[in-house]
Amino acid sequence: MRAYRKLTGIFKGKASLSVTLFSLEVATVILWATNREALLNREPFGWLYFALVIVMTALVTSLGKLGGQLVFRSRKRLKKGLKEFSTPAPRCNA
Repeated sequence: MRAYRKLTGIFKGKASLSVTLFSLEVATVILWATNREALLNREPFGWLYFALVIVMTALVTSLGKLGGQLVFRSRKRLKKGLKEFSTPAPRCNA
């Protein structure tokens, strides 16, 4: 049994999206901390903050989709006979 997983495109995509999301989160928190009233006053920084939140929402959705592809294999891949990485849990006879 292998103790590691091959770094597939899904893992690489998830890793790169995670790094992108983290950097946007840091920028958004800094922007919010320095201009808390900008969104309410409809200043340009407020609109930038709003756009960053929308972009982060799309990134989180994409990360969730990639996570779902990791957990739930597609039927097409299962039909091709690709091996599953997980093993079934042992049964407990109680």
